[in-house]
Amino acid sequence: MQRIVNQIVECSYTGFFRSMFLKLKVEELLMMLLAPCFRAMEVSKTFFKISDEQIKKIDKARKYVEENLTRAVTIKELSKEVGLSQLKIKDGFKILFGKTVFEYSLRHRMDYATQLLLKGQSVNEVYPQVGYANQASFSYAFKNCTGITPTRVKKMKEG
Repeated sequence: MQRIVNQIVECSYTGFFRSMFLKLKVEELLMMLLAPCFRAMEVSKTFFKISDEQIKKIDKARKYVEENLTRAVTIKELSKEVGLSQLKIKDGFKILFGKTVFEYSLRHRMDYATQLLLKGQSVNEVYPQVGYANQASFSYAFKNCTGITPTRVKKMKEG
């Protein structure tokens, strides 16, 4: 990797050839960095027996979670939505995204809540929009997930 970086730094070409050389070296560097990830995915698919079709369905479930940030989506609901067993969805989320369905959903709901707070909405306006029945449970979940209170996010926007 250091060899490629040195070649980039010491490139003596000019004009079109310089652009092409640098582009190819950057691509080579990226491939070196990403190759272990691709190998790990292939090993995961083999080791965990996850097919390409299952990956597509789990990705569809991920999109469904992201499109339904106004409430907590259940695994049972995802199972019906994408036509995959609850166990495959649980395992697939853990393998592909490194999180449980709940953790993934919670993170995205709290990111959405943060966006709403930064746009000027009050905590009372935000908590129902991310699927919470009351401010206290939302504030508790928000602080556990982000490390700061929703009120503090609001103050950061104002100050």
